[in-house]
Amino acid sequence: MKSKPTRRGLKAILCASAVVITANLALAQYATGFENPPFTSGGLSGQDSWTSGSPVSVRTASEIAAQLTASGLTVGTTVHGGDQALLVSGFGGSITSRRVVSGLGSLTRVTLDVWARPLAPRLDVSATNVGNIFLVMEDSSNTGAGRVAAFRFGYYDADGATGSEPIQPHIDYATVNDGDVGGLWEPTGLLWDPNTWYNITMNVDFSTRTYDFFLNGAKVNTSPIAFYDGSTATSIGAVRIYRGGYQTGMIVDDLTVIPEPGSAALLLLGGGVLLFRRKW
Repeated sequence: MKSKPTRRGLKAILCASAVVITANLALAQYATGFENPPFTSGGLSGQDSWTSGSPVSVRTASEIAAQLTASGLTVGTTVHGGDQALLVSGFGGSITSRRVVSGLGSLTRVTLDVWARPLAPRLDVSATNVGNIFLVMEDSSNTGAGRVAAFRFGYYDADGATGSEPIQPHIDYATVNDGDVGGLWEPTGLLWDPNTWYNITMNVDFSTRTYDFFLNGAKVNTSPIAFYDGSTATSIGAVRIYRGGYQTGMIVDDLTVIPEPGSAALLLLGGGVLLFRRKW
């Protein structure tokens, strides 16, 4: 006669399932807080498989504070967590930074979660000449057609065109060529503050070719967002950060790419429950 498992046995089974779930997600995602190791203070390019132009760099909290002070910007909180963060800053021409994320080719749903702090526009550049800065989820093609979802910290007037309205800092997301700003970007209706950290999440669904956009945990879009303008992507293969010309930039920290978190967790948890039922 088989005996029923004790409370201790049930707890052990559920804990084992949780360990398996955690291990599976850890193996199937890219997560970084730009900490040492593997990152050291210095230029981003070549670190942890990132490619980038100068002067994008990984810096300690004190180093970022010194650079913001030298640029006449408010120091504030320079990292979101840990001791280091990615400083996407500089002056002059545009700069792109990219990190390949492999192993996601067959997945339908992928989530990107990141913390970002936009930096105030440069005081020595006309507001109408300040580029935007954005972060993109894209495929492995390394082309514009492979971009899927994106958010940006833009700086323009209310209708996106030169006019009499005051220039303001807007938070936008990318969609098909019917966006309200420049044919690509759709305003969230929210303005950004240069001394504030924002948690941004993009949940991509390739089965519907749409994504959802969350700001500080709150869903911004009322209906699914169509993929980035002209996108032909069928999977996620990389993350890109693009700083436009004369853009002061932003600080990035705690970036995570999670493949189908809900499905993976439910599948493994279901396995744990079945194991428990067999033992019972």
